[in-house]
Amino acid sequence: TGGSSLFNLYVALSRSSGQSTMIRLLRNFDGKVSQAGHCQELLAENNRLDNSNEITLHEWRCTGRDTRNVQR
Repeated sequence: TGGSSLFNLYVALSRSSGQSTMIRLLRNFDGKVSQAGHCQELLAENNRLDNSNEITLHEWRCTGRDTRNVQR
């Protein structure tokens, strides 16, 4: 919900399925939104979470807890 944002634009585009899909905007759309930069704090937090995920996955693999690819 809400106005135009990069997130809302991403959601609308990700729900489309191919070039033949028409996306209808129900609100006025500010084209500047699609050219906006990302918030540096959010990018830094995303990098921190990615790093934390890699460390956790490595630790789980080293202890044998990663059973996602185990045949049962």
